[in-house]
Amino acid sequence: MKRFLLPVVSVFMIISCASPRVVFDKNTDFSHYKTFAYYKKDMLKAELGKDYKTVIAFETDHIIHSKGLKPSPNPDLVIRIIPSFHKRIDIYVENEPWIRRARKHKSWEGTLTILLNDAQTGKTIWKTSFYLRFDDKPELNRLLDKKLKKAFEQYPPGSKH
Repeated sequence: MKRFLLPVVSVFMIISCASPRVVFDKNTDFSHYKTFAYYKKDMLKAELGKDYKTVIAFETDHIIHSKGLKPSPNPDLVIRIIPSFHKRIDIYVENEPWIRRARKHKSWEGTLTILLNDAQTGKTIWKTSFYLRFDDKPELNRLLDKKLKKAFEQYPPGSKH
């Protein structure tokens, strides 16, 4: 059992620490994309608390604005934020000769995917996806800030940073 568990845990740790994965259309000229709007249905459907959705929306909006994109009712880009999270509950049992105690630890884990779609064609031209595990809003804020900055270093593709 231990022989099986160690490789599985090692792979999980490597995946959770990995940089955000970015994929983009190499044939797209990103220089003409100046405005954006959000597709909100994915966020509304997510099984995540309202506070966490607000943090995700705020952090994403902040990084999008920092890239020089402006909100518009007639956008060049449609941004889809797709959170796929579930609640995780870990139970730790402490066995002492005189007492047995169980502690419960609650957290959220899952994948956040951000798609930038051409508003005219609907085609996905840029995509990032990354794993997150967090306990509370401050931790989610910190993780999102770090992961989004890393992912959006590569937007627009070919730009020098």
